[in-house]
Amino acid sequence: MVSRPAFTEAEYGVRTSPRVVKGHGKITKGGGHYKLGRPYKVAGRWYVPREDRSYDRQGIGSWYGDDFHGRVTANGEIFDMNGLTAAHPTFPLPSYAYVTNLDNGRKVLVRVNDRGPYVAGRIIDLSYASARAIGYADKGKGRVRVQYAGRAPMNGDDRRERQFLAEQSGSQRKFVNMRPQSRQVSEPPRAWSPTAYRSGHSNGVVLQSRPSRERLQSQGAAYIQVGLFRDLENAERLRRDLAHVGAVEVAPMASENGHIYRVRVGPIDAHDTERTVATISQRGVSDTRVVFE
Repeated sequence: MVSRPAFTEAEYGVRTSPRVVKGHGKITKGGGHYKLGRPYKVAGRWYVPREDRSYDRQGIGSWYGDDFHGRVTANGEIFDMNGLTAAHPTFPLPSYAYVTNLDNGRKVLVRVNDRGPYVAGRIIDLSYASARAIGYADKGKGRVRVQYAGRAPMNGDDRRERQFLAEQSGSQRKFVNMRPQSRQVSEPPRAWSPTAYRSGHSNGVVLQSRPSRERLQSQGAAYIQVGLFRDLENAERLRRDLAHVGAVEVAPMASENGHIYRVRVGPIDAHDTERTVATISQRGVSDTRVVFE
């Protein structure tokens, strides 16, 4: 296996983060915090973190593995070389990105939860598993296209990334803890808008508008479900439209007629649900469902 050595403070002006998991012990997902940060300087070069929803660039992608496995990432999570994650110098943490190997067309969806790379010409640093998925782990680096895909949930749920990978490879793997949708969901309209997409589901899903105050006070973190789709692209459009609200996730679910894609905002504090529902409503999405987990 090709391995990239941990960088030195003398070389880059920043220290390697501490290792908190020894060997190849189990890595807990999530557990970090949202981070954008101020402009910073590494190896004589300035980087300006910001959310650029139109980010779509090509360059060199590298990867990191054993030397960083079990170390704390830039947003407080723990790096897992076997997870579908990546490091980017300016993206919000955590966020999603599509990475395509330009030499073979293979594509992966990654969770960006770390900073780097800091080598001229490189635009993203993938985990070993992510680099292997698109076919350049044995080379150390490759020509890639990187597309920003919105903010990721704080809990580290990686079902979206693994489902995307399974679809790319044609795998029929099933995912654990995916709750079946008991009601039939009709096809969404072809012409999408923040309000029109609802008509495709009016006969298939029962939605509750707002939780009671008593329930809010007795619960912890909450999610606000805003849509169910057969077409992944329609789900992604709604996710992008609501990106300003906070973390928005698209997750596959099983239904009687195959997979559907659930779009929901969260996790958020239970006491913020009413305010968040009102913000979502301003975007033309009024039939929301509050779910506590």
